[in-house]
Amino acid sequence: MFGVFIACVPFSHAITSIPIDGVKASATLLDKGKESFRPENLIMKKNVSPFYQVWGAPFNDNTVTLEFTVGAQQVNVITLFNGNTRDSAAYENNSLARTIKIYLNSKNNLVKTVTLAKPKWLGHGKTHPDVIVFDPPIENVRKIIIEIESIYPGRKWTDVCIAMVKFWGFVKMPRKVKLGK
Repeated sequence: MFGVFIACVPFSHAITSIPIDGVKASATLLDKGKESFRPENLIMKKNVSPFYQVWGAPFNDNTVTLEFTVGAQQVNVITLFNGNTRDSAAYENNSLARTIKIYLNSKNNLVKTVTLAKPKWLGHGKTHPDVIVFDPPIENVRKIIIEIESIYPGRKWTDVCIAMVKFWGFVKMPRKVKLGK
C-alpha cells in the first residue's frame, strides 16, 4: 500500500501535539477579579486566546513545580510561552522563568536543565515560544514535571508567569485496535 508522504516522512508518523490530560502546580497566584492564574490556563482551549490566560505563582527564591499528565509514546519538543503575554505592562511587570529542570514521570528522573531566553516584548501575539528539543526523544511519557529554579525578575513583581505549554511527539497507540466491517 502507498501512504501520504510529507518531507520524506510518512504522514501517519508525523509529530503532533500531545493532549494534556491534567496539570497541577505547587503554587498559584490568587485570582484578581476576572483574571485567573490557575494551572489549567496553560492548556490551550478552543475559542480562547492563550495570551489572555496565564498561570502565575509567587517566586521567593523557592522552586515552583508544574506537573503535566500526558500519554505519549515519545515527546520530541516542548514549546513554552514564557511570561504574562496579555500586554506589555503585564509582560514587563511580572517575572519570567529563567532556569528550568524537566523530569520524566517522577522527580527522580531528570532529563534536561534549560536556561530560557529573556525575550523583549514584541507586541501582543508576536511573542515567540521557547523551543526545547529532546535528542534523543523521551519515551513512555506519563508525566512531565517542569521545575522553575530561577527567574528573570519583573519590573514590579517576582510572580512568575507562563502563558502556554505544548508537547509535541507521538501519542500512545490504543491497546486494542478496533477494525470496522
